[in-house]
Amino acid sequence: MLHSQFLPNQRKSTPKDLIGSVQRSLAILELLASHPEGLNAKQGRCTPAHLVRQLTPHVQSLQDATRETAYLSVWDGSEIVLSAIVESPLSVRVKALDIGKNDGNHASALGKAVLAYLPDAQVDDYLARHDCAAYTQHTLTDPATIRACLADVRAQGYSLDQEEFLPDVYCIGAPVFDAEGCILASIAISMPGHRYHAHKSAFLPQVKEVARAATRNILILGCAGLSRPL
Repeated sequence: MLHSQFLPNQRKSTPKDLIGSVQRSLAILELLASHPEGLNAKQGRCTPAHLVRQLTPHVQSLQDATRETAYLSVWDGSEIVLSAIVESPLSVRVKALDIGKNDGNHASALGKAVLAYLPDAQVDDYLARHDCAAYTQHTLTDPATIRACLADVRAQGYSLDQEEFLPDVYCIGAPVFDAEGCILASIAISMPGHRYHAHKSAFLPQVKEVARAATRNILILGCAGLSRPL
C-alpha cells in the first residue's frame, strides 16, 4: 500500500498542473509510439533506462535547489545501482562515485534509503551477499546495527551518511516509491562537512520534497502500467 505522505494532495488543478499532466501524457504516448504493435505486460513496465530518464529531472531539480551534487540510485531487484549524477557548481565538490557503482550501500545515504524499505528477507539476503566493509571509522559494519539504523530511516523518512563512506563527506537521502508503494529508487545530495552543518535544516525538507515529487510522478505513470522495472 502506498505510504500516505506520498499520495498527491487533493486540490484544484492549476495551469502548471495541467502542463505537467500533458508532459506525462506525452511520455506515455512516446513509449506507446515506439511499440506500434502494442505493449505486452513485460513491455508495459518501465525499463531501468526509461526509469532513469523519468527520474533524472528530479535529480536536476534537487541540484538546482541545493547547489550540491545530487544522485539517483535504482533498486533493480537485486542491487542498488548508482544511475545518475548531477554535479555541484560549487568550487568544493565531492567526487568519489561513478555511474554503475553498486557497492558500499550500507555506508551511503542512497543505499540506506533503499534498504530501509525492503522486506526483512530481502535485507537479510542483501547483507549476506555484500561485504559490509568499514570505509571510515564511522561506518556501520555489524548487521544488527545496520538494521537498527534502517529502522530509524523508516521512522524519519530520510537517510544520512555522516562521514560513513568518506571522511568529511555528508549525504542526505530519501526514498522513491513505485505505484504499488514498493521501494523503487533513492535520491540524495552530498557535501563537505562545513556546508552540511550550516545547511542541514534547509536541505532535509528539500531532499524529502523532491523524493515525494518523484514518487508522485511514478504514481501517475503507474496508472498506465509504467512504474515497475524489469
